[in-house]
Amino acid sequence: MENKRKFLRFNANVKANFGFWGALTPKINDCIIRDVSREGLRVTTKQDLSKNEKYELELQLPNDNTPVFFVGKTIWSKPVKGRAYDSGLEITSIKPQDRNKLLEYLSDQWIISKKTATSF
Repeated sequence: MENKRKFLRFNANVKANFGFWGALTPKINDCIIRDVSREGLRVTTKQDLSKNEKYELELQLPNDNTPVFFVGKTIWSKPVKGRAYDSGLEITSIKPQDRNKLLEYLSDQWIISKKTATSF
């Protein structure tokens, strides 16, 4: 199977909130962001996310008081074990400072995981 990814993907496993993009009173749902790249992410939700639907996401990074906000469009969604769904979202809108904050956090986590994996 050919890997079509253009950017490195970082494991995340962080909690986030999401709602329908542009809704006047969006229903807030929980999700777990499993992995993130420069242009997209994989989330696990209790809901099946409709293809091409846009969602607003709010991510609170550990040790940071200001959340990261962005909009993602569902590219794919599939059921996983136990009434949950994994979905791939393309990041369609994110402020440069939020993108930098998110990628810096993920890069730091990747470095920590590599140090832990190589220590005896």
